[in-house]
Parts: sequence; structure tokens; C-alpha cells
Amino acid sequence: MKRFTNLMIAASLILALFASSCKKDDKDDTSINSNGVFITNEGAYGKGNGSVSYYNPDKNTVENDYFSIVNGRSLGDVVQSMYIDSDKGYIVVNNSGKVEIVNMKDFKSTGVIENLSQPRFLTVINDTKAYVTCWGNSGEVAVIDLTDNTLTKSIPVGSGPEQLIKSGNNVYVCNSGGFATDNTISVINSQTDELVTTITVGDNPSDIVSDSEGYLWALCKGAVVWNADYTAIESQTQSQLVRIDPTGNISVKGINISETLHPAHLAIGKDKQTLYYGGGFNFSGIYSIKTSDTHISEALFSDKSFYGFAVNPETGNFYGFLAPSFETAGTMYRYTSTGTAIDKITLGIGPNGASFR
Repeated sequence: MKRFTNLMIAASLILALFASSCKKDDKDDTSINSNGVFITNEGAYGKGNGSVSYYNPDKNTVENDYFSIVNGRSLGDVVQSMYIDSDKGYIVVNNSGKVEIVNMKDFKSTGVIENLSQPRFLTVINDTKAYVTCWGNSGEVAVIDLTDNTLTKSIPVGSGPEQLIKSGNNVYVCNSGGFATDNTISVINSQTDELVTTITVGDNPSDIVSDSEGYLWALCKGAVVWNADYTAIESQTQSQLVRIDPTGNISVKGINISETLHPAHLAIGKDKQTLYYGGGFNFSGIYSIKTSDTHISEALFSDKSFYGFAVNPETGNFYGFLAPSFETAGTMYRYTSTGTAIDKITLGIGPNGASFR
């Protein structure tokens, strides 16, 4: 009887340890992905050291070079952006000409979209199709079949296409001009993959967001023309925010920012009524403005010169990224939606933006 009792106790302990182990694994799997933030680090051009950092805001921990840790290989050269769609993540690697696809449950690679010409940003249209903006071939949007990760069509747009956003059946593409000048937003019918129209806005639109009323806002950073040896500016045009009515595909409102300052990035707050603009190499500080405003305010959100930034759509927290050089680690600063500093975290080389699970 004593032997039987001991066997029962031993079996119970084994079952308890097994159950505890399973419970811990399940908890870890959930914690990795539930509130996770994924920061894209460009790396140094030509060095192939671009990466993704995984930040867990619940634990205030970061795992740098996360793709390499999970997959046992480097991600590639110049990690430009990342788009999360349900259980899949799409990492755009610019100078490698590809998009790495990962499973958002464990970040393991599940496929690669290759042969893209200088890809920049991606958006998923539906379960079987995605669009990728590409600087190559004078500016195009690559249409991707997600069932086999192949390029099915290229849609010519303006030069230097950057961020894009879907509104209704149309997709709006900011043509940033690349290394020159453009002042258009291309409108593509996502059902037919055909160019519908082109909207004229300010010079070099780069970022675009949607507000609480369904209007689109584009940041037009303005054009800067340098002399031959890049020692002086020969001419420049005004930076501005432009509101677009997608029901008529027209520009309905413009707010001038500066004749000589050229912010590079735009984000919208959790309330969908607060715009944050700034960032880039020559613009000091981040400013905020309400979508109902008619002129630029002096509301300085942060005095730091961030290389890129993003707003968590669930919490409203602001994430700013400093890239002091492309040889050393960058830093992430977190703020509340009112501008109160929370903390800072060391990241990879050249952090430029974030995607939220």
C-alpha cells in the first residue's frame, strides 16, 4: 500500500510539472504577441545588418535582432518598414529587394516575396492580394498574389512612391519625388488594379493617414534643391499638411507649415483627431495639431529630432526613434499622448518606425 501511495504521489508530481510547463509556455506565447511592438531598424546601407526589435511594453523588455534570433539568419539590407495583418507580418527590406513574411505567433519565416525594385511600404488589400510601393522603374506599385507570393502586375505611379493607404475600394499612394520633386498622390482601384486618377497636392508628399471623419491627411515635406556639391540650398518650397476628400478624390484643405523647414513624417493619434508631424534629418522637434485646426500651432510635443516615430493605436502612446549614426545602436523614447516621457530603450542600428500587433 505504501509503495502504491508513493507511486501515486510521484505520478501526481509529474503531471503537475507537465501542466505547469504547458501553462508557462502558453503564457509566454501570449505575452510575446498580445501587446507586442515591432521596430524596424534600417541598418547601414550595403552592410546587410538591418533588423527588427521586439518590444514587450508589459514587461518593458526588448529583444534586438529578433528575426535572426528566431530564424538563424540575417534579415537583409535596409529594413524599411513592416506591416502586420492578423497572423502574418510583412517586413519590407529595401536594398535586398524583397519582403520577408513571418508568422506572428512565433516570428518564424513563412515565405519571401522577391524581385522587387527598391520596395518601401506594403499594405494588404485582401486575403489574396497586397500592394508594395517601389522606387524602381521610375515609380511603381507592385501587385502581389499572396497565395504564392508572386508579382502579378506593376502599376506605374509617380516618382519615389512612399506610404500608401486604403480607403473604400481605392488605394492612395504618396509620390515623394524620391531624390527629385513630385507633387501628386496616385489613386488606384484595388479591385481592378488600375490607376483611377492623380491628385495634385504640395511638393513631395511622403506620409498619409485617415482621420475620424474619413478624410485623408498627407504630409507634403516640400522640395529642396541643392547645389552641385551639396554645400548650399539653391531653392526650396513650402512644407504643408493637405486634407483629401476620398469621396471626390480632391484636395479640400491645406495648412502651411514652413517655407524653410521640411518635416519628414506624419502620424495620427488614437483619437484620430490629433496629427503629429516632424522627424527627419533637418527638422527639430515633433509638433501636434488638431484636424479641426486651420493653421499650424506652436504645440511642441517633443524637442527631440527623431529619425522616425509612430503612435500606438490602442494606447495612444508615442514612440520616437533616434538614429545618431548608422554604425551604432539607436534609441526609442516613449511618451504618453500628452507628451509625458515614460522611458527609453536601446534598439538596433537606424530605427525608423514601428508596427503594433
